[in-house]
Amino acid sequence: MVKRDGFAKLSNGFWRSTKVRKLRRERPTALGLYALAISFCSDRLNDGHITDDELYYQLGADDDDIDALLDVRMLEDDGESGYYIHDYLDHQTSREKALEKAEKHRRAQARYIAGQNDESLINQCPVNDVSTLNTQNTKNPRTSLLSNDKSERHPLPDENEIREWKPKPDHRQQAMELVDKGYPLIDVDNLAKEFRNSLLSKGIEHYGYRNLDAAFDTWILKRSESKRDQHQNQIFQDTAFEGRTWQEPEKEPEHKTTYGIGSKRVLNLLGLDVADPSDWRLLALRDLFNEGKSDEAAMEELRQMEEARKKTEVTA
Repeated sequence: MVKRDGFAKLSNGFWRSTKVRKLRRERPTALGLYALAISFCSDRLNDGHITDDELYYQLGADDDDIDALLDVRMLEDDGESGYYIHDYLDHQTSREKALEKAEKHRRAQARYIAGQNDESLINQCPVNDVSTLNTQNTKNPRTSLLSNDKSERHPLPDENEIREWKPKPDHRQQAMELVDKGYPLIDVDNLAKEFRNSLLSKGIEHYGYRNLDAAFDTWILKRSESKRDQHQNQIFQDTAFEGRTWQEPEKEPEHKTTYGIGSKRVLNLLGLDVADPSDWRLLALRDLFNEGKSDEAAMEELRQMEEARKKTEVTA
């Protein structure tokens, strides 16, 4: 079963797209629908295909939002009863890859768990002389750490024990169980090398570890928590404003009308029926109207722009 707690992706350059800027100005609710659609498709692993019913009844879309996304080709009609998110698989994980990744994770976890019963691992464990076994040393070494009787504690490991120590299958299983709980995957072998080097460089007396296996359990948990916190902090930094001294521009009055190149006022003044994005006059009038210019003032400035362009073409 594929876990559904992953992440969809949004390009860092999303905000720079002309399509996005156009929707932000003319139909901002369509941008919200687009983001919801990406999240929905990623969660359902449907490779970017979404039906009419899912748009209307799952995401709460309306006809105007859908038409706006179709106009800028962020949605594409499938010719039947649904749509495709444009270039979805160029940025998101496909269903095939998600299932493949889940299967690899399942197999890896099975190998980690099965390793604790592998007879070949017996050679890695110290062998006790039968003559030295007694009631005291058959106690669980991890629970013995909690004993207040110093005579029952294990002595501090020497350098040879530290150098020869290796992580056990239980440690690998612990790392995989933490992954299932949402923690990042820990490279147990690399962490074990760091563990040994720290004990050798600072000295076992610095740490006071009497049981290396139990101590390494704690290292795994702390490293997992540290990596998780770093990942969450990075996400916060990436989404937060970088310059906290930046002053937000004054908000325009809510009653002010915002014009686009397809606005009736712009088209009527130029005598056009349909907006052509390549027509520079539409862009110029749109900006002049949004600056608060009257029809007469806007047309006068447009006339001056045309004259300036003609002079430039003549000199060229």
